[in-house]
Amino acid sequence: LKFTGLDITQNFLQMAKQRINAQLQEQQQRQHKQEIQFNIDFVEGSAESLPFNDGSFDSIVCNFGILHFFHPDAFLRESYRVLRPGGRLSFSAWAPPMATEGFRIALESIAEVGNPNVEGLPDGPNFFD
Repeated sequence: LKFTGLDITQNFLQMAKQRINAQLQEQQQRQHKQEIQFNIDFVEGSAESLPFNDGSFDSIVCNFGILHFFHPDAFLRESYRVLRPGGRLSFSAWAPPMATEGFRIALESIAEVGNPNVEGLPDGPNFFD
């Protein structure tokens, strides 16, 4: 199996490498097994303009990332482009605040005692559109 991790920042890719290595070492120690090897590439790039050839992947997984993209439709188009015929795309996203207790509590608390309008913050997509 071959895995590819993609992020727009080198810092998060480095963090992913460290966490994966730590988890693999912990797993080996618990099970007293030989070193576990995975073929993982870490690539810096945008999910809205994937730096891969057409038909390169059997599957794509994106956990809670689609809500942070400026152009989620571009991510979906790019995913379709790089998937092989019959490939699968899996992604997760939060439900709107009134359907998600944690979000509702956080957003109501910010509205009550804080200021959600951060000066200088770049515009981004609406989380729930």
